Amino acid sequence: MILISNSGIADDLNKNDNTVIQERIELNGVDWQVINDGVMGGLSLGSTKFLDSTIVFSGDISIENNGGFSSVYRPVLGLSTQFDSIGLQVLGDGNLYQVRIRSQIEGYSLTYKVDFYASKNIEQYLTFKLSDFQASFRGRLIPGAPELKPENITHVGFLVTSKQPTSFALTVKGITFYLSSSLNE
Repeated sequence: MILISNSGIADDLNKNDNTVIQERIELNGVDWQVINDGVMGGLSLGSTKFLDSTIVFSGDISIENNGGFSSVYRPVLGLSTQFDSIGLQVLGDGNLYQVRIRSQIEGYSLTYKVDFYASKNIEQYLTFKLSDFQASFRGRLIPGAPELKPENITHVGFLVTSKQPTSFALTVKGITFYLSSSLNE
């Protein structure tokens, strides 16, 4: 398994003796890139902070100048073709988020997303099949897009959006790509 984690989900998955591949990528602040709605004229501000082996993605959403989102991504390369799921360990703030995966297919970049509600002050372990992700472009779904395959994944990240001004803070404690059937053996 390729793990982007420092604890929690990764530790639980490490207990499985059927793990074929394991590679740990630290959750540090160096490789995370924030993209705010300023790319389209908005005024939202998001940032990341490395704190106690976690990444805190936080800021303020503004709807001024047609704004309303903030996102953060991290490169992920070399995933096994066997992976079919992603697990998240997060501490939320009550906002709706998207886990987003960028994929490179035949020279084109596509983004796939799944929505999740980050319960306020509750640590959550969330899992999604890669087949649950839907291709999107600027918030619109892309019907007929190619299936998300692990070998095409280049980045993983999060997006928060709102139609009203709001503050946000999502603590990410772990991101794990894995083969779901290996957890049940």
